[in-house]
Amino acid sequence: MNLAFLAPQFLWLLLGIPLVIILHFVRARKKRMDVSALFLWKQAKEQAETRKRFSPSWLLALQIASVALAAFALAQPSLMLQSRPDRVFIVDATASMSAKDSDGIRLEKALTKVREVLQDSGRVAILRSGLETTVIQALTDNHSEALAALQRIQATDEQTDLNRALDIGRAIAPQADIHIFTDTPFEAPQINVHGVGGDGLNIGISGFELGIQQIFIAVASNHPRPQEINVSIYQGETPIAQSTMLVPSKAQGYTTFPLDNTSGFFRAEIETPQGDALSLDNIAFTGQRELYVVSSSEDAILQRVFTALPNIRYQVLPNASGPDTDVHVIEGALPEDAKGNYIVFAPPANEPIYKTIQTWNRASPLLRFVDLSKTSVGLAEPLLFTQGQVLAETSDATPILLEQQTSDFHAILMNAHPSQTDLIRRTAFPLLMANMINSFRAGDQLPLGSVLPEASTLEDKIKDITDTPGIYQIGKYAVSSSLLNTEETRLPNFNEVIAPEERTQSTSVARVRNIALTLLSLVLLFLLLEWLLWSRRREGWQIGFGKVGFLLKSKR
Repeated sequence: MNLAFLAPQFLWLLLGIPLVIILHFVRARKKRMDVSALFLWKQAKEQAETRKRFSPSWLLALQIASVALAAFALAQPSLMLQSRPDRVFIVDATASMSAKDSDGIRLEKALTKVREVLQDSGRVAILRSGLETTVIQALTDNHSEALAALQRIQATDEQTDLNRALDIGRAIAPQADIHIFTDTPFEAPQINVHGVGGDGLNIGISGFELGIQQIFIAVASNHPRPQEINVSIYQGETPIAQSTMLVPSKAQGYTTFPLDNTSGFFRAEIETPQGDALSLDNIAFTGQRELYVVSSSEDAILQRVFTALPNIRYQVLPNASGPDTDVHVIEGALPEDAKGNYIVFAPPANEPIYKTIQTWNRASPLLRFVDLSKTSVGLAEPLLFTQGQVLAETSDATPILLEQQTSDFHAILMNAHPSQTDLIRRTAFPLLMANMINSFRAGDQLPLGSVLPEASTLEDKIKDITDTPGIYQIGKYAVSSSLLNTEETRLPNFNEVIAPEERTQSTSVARVRNIALTLLSLVLLFLLLEWLLWSRRREGWQIGFGKVGFLLKSKR
């Protein structure tokens, strides 16, 4: 504990103490008293002239104390108190933190380091950094609660955003030390980063998708040598395909399986070598729920395409609407109050103007594997659709394919009719229609670690989070969740990059406490006591200073 003064110039007021003492003697009054013999007083006077005696009193003591405290108070003294620092612990909860290295499981290594740092901490907060950053322990000085919160952390999520977690940590405790525990390389100024990487070897499923009458699977590896593994595909508990594939060293291997029926959900499993570091990526799920597509067009081309797509129940109705309709397919303008999913084509033009598609957005999921080069389309004037994100256009910037999307509305618009474009004679057309339908299936798959919405009914028993690969029920719909993350499967290896002696290891922080107000309160108290004693003395009370208590003697 150190004492500092914010305004030390006021300490000069301490020079007033001698002045108080001088005034104490000057103000001393002689009293006339009747005595029986004058020679005693003459003798006392002679002794006083040779030697002055200092006779302190409680009044003088209070006056000196008041002046001293007032000087100290105006100098604004501050106590520098040393205490343990507040800390925020951010624990990476991605799936790779569940990997087992030769020196232990990464998450357990991280939690051990958290406990070590926690011992020298003041108040602490704990954040779980996964697909969403979660505060599992608010700022508290109860270390037992913090230790209990650590036990609730599981590492399962597909990915994490440590910068987002860092922002939340700074918002919770702006002055606290922040410690991040992760196996992913990460650097930030004035942040303590604890790496918990290791030497674990792992093979896992990094991709699993349904195509048109086929299923696609990718397997990633961080092994230093190629690995041969068995891959099995199941629908429910029924095995439907099996194969052996070679996974290259520190790379990915790919294979496909033909399927006659792609309806429903599928499970992929791989047989990994002994000592595989991570189990979350040894199994994966994919699938599609059946979509009810209603069309107002009797066009034979559209009917052939939609009836050929898997997991589609297609029906033609005059108003393109029916109960529980998932996708509306119409020709002409959109309804003004349109809600839901729409695929909209321009009606056939009486005198179409043919143009060639020049550019298209290859990054859009709607145009995945779709080649629109030299595609001729017949357009009407004026164009029916001009609003939305342009996905394909001609050389003179005429929009051909557009997309509009809001929170309750998603529409894909085409400024041409299928019968007036040569796109229908290319493989690009069924691929485009399949991508359109799949864009309305955004909720069929969830990343591992997603927080599930509340159940719509009491009978719908669902978990709070997708913590393991599987099929989850949300209301009347089933969704799949799998890891399918190449980087997590390859196990990022991040050990300590900052030597322990170089890392910020402050075990105490200075806390400033200004005590000026306390001193001023004492000044007022001492002045009040001084006034009370002075008032009693005037009334005839004698006050001695040399004993513990007050010696009070009544004046006769």
